[in-house]
Amino acid sequence: MKVLLGATQLAKRSDVTEEHGRRDLRDNLESDFKKGDSPAEWAPGHPVAWGHEQWKFSSGEEKSVTSVSATSDEKYFAIAIDDTLVIFEVDGYKLASVLKTGDGPIKSIEFARKPSEDTYVLACQYGDQYGRATNVKIWLLDQDCREIDPDKKIVVEGYLPTFAPSVFSSDCKTLLLLATTTDEWGSHLAIVALDVQTGKEKFRMTGHTDSIMWTGFSPDDKFIASAAWDRYMKLWSGEDGKFIRDYGPTGAQNWACAFDPEGVNLAVTTGAHRALMWRIDDPQSFPIALAGKVGWERVISNSPDGTKLAIGSADGRLMVHETKAMTLIQVWQLGAEIGGSRWLKEVTEIKWLDNGNRISWTPSDGSLQMYDFETNMKWKWAAGKEDKWRRGAWFNTVVLLERKGLIGSRDQDGAFRMWKIPEK
Repeated sequence: MKVLLGATQLAKRSDVTEEHGRRDLRDNLESDFKKGDSPAEWAPGHPVAWGHEQWKFSSGEEKSVTSVSATSDEKYFAIAIDDTLVIFEVDGYKLASVLKTGDGPIKSIEFARKPSEDTYVLACQYGDQYGRATNVKIWLLDQDCREIDPDKKIVVEGYLPTFAPSVFSSDCKTLLLLATTTDEWGSHLAIVALDVQTGKEKFRMTGHTDSIMWTGFSPDDKFIASAAWDRYMKLWSGEDGKFIRDYGPTGAQNWACAFDPEGVNLAVTTGAHRALMWRIDDPQSFPIALAGKVGWERVISNSPDGTKLAIGSADGRLMVHETKAMTLIQVWQLGAEIGGSRWLKEVTEIKWLDNGNRISWTPSDGSLQMYDFETNMKWKWAAGKEDKWRRGAWFNTVVLLERKGLIGSRDQDGAFRMWKIPEK
């Protein structure tokens, strides 16, 4: 395993100019962001190829980075590779600690929001789900991101939901995972709420009759929502897990949900080429159907100021809705390659910056992209023609350290790169 520091990667390449960037990395688009009638413009020096990142973590071609996460105070970030968690300080990229599961590769990790001044909480899913049980482990770490008590093991059999942006409650006291349960419909996954400090089950939510794709808390922790392939979205009490109501049927498999910042509206993406939104306090109301959908939509996100809702789809499309009138205001759409397919370019990650004035996303084409709604400027960091990478869809692979001016991504060559966020 190697750690490659940015200073060894910053040599200027002759194919990059400060004015134009890499022309061969410009997208083949069917639709681009725009302001009024003016299409988005490339920022000076963009697109930029790999090799100009500020910092890089790689193990060569041996193992790929599988998941990344950062602490809410932006002091540390963790990288998962095989059965190992490597934690770095953000300032100076110094190694802080190394943790091992000791039993199978890691699939996903997440830091909870910092619960106190001197502790961190990190959740990890690991194990071979195709051969033996998959487990969730909770690490309690000190202010230096080292294990507080190595002898205290919090390990529970289960899964972390793939498409949920956070498995923790906002007060960091509860973690949601998926575990197998058996009831009148047979064996399937239920939602389990765990006490973060003890690992004990607080309550269990059952009722979905097919695979559960998403579960998460409302912003105030009052509710828990879940979405499944049984065509229903369910709402539960965040206090005791008591079932409140169903939303649906939606007409297709459900994938991902999003509460708005006020916790008033709840949206769900489906496989029926549409997303639906309900008011939580009015179960009798008809849902609002959001237009412009094609194919699977497995990522959905509200801007921090609540004015925009973004949805990514499997055909390389990113759609942005204005939430007051629920109108479609922006569509970014990758075109199909010659001899290729747009369906290999799913948008799998959405991050908001500058309180919703900027958006960043990752289509599955080996790139990290960003757009500024105010300046109509766009940026792209991507694999060059000489870089080796592979197609595929990975989720929860971007780390945003906005106060530090950094954004990092697990890229499709298996490495993790940290880039400087462009200044306003």
